Amino acid sequence: MRQICLRAGVSESTHTRWKYGRLSPRICVVERLVNALNDILGEQKSSDEAA
Repeated sequence: MRQICLRAGVSESTHTRWKYGRLSPRICVVERLVNALNDILGEQKSSDEAA
């Protein structure tokens, strides 16, 4: 999750607040997290196919 947050520009403390229900994420931030995860998965798939 750390790598996804870093890529999306979300601090780990913000993620922790979501995790424990102290704060709810905005839709635009969730979209950034989804995009970051998709980027990471795409990179992993590309490197697996190249191997």
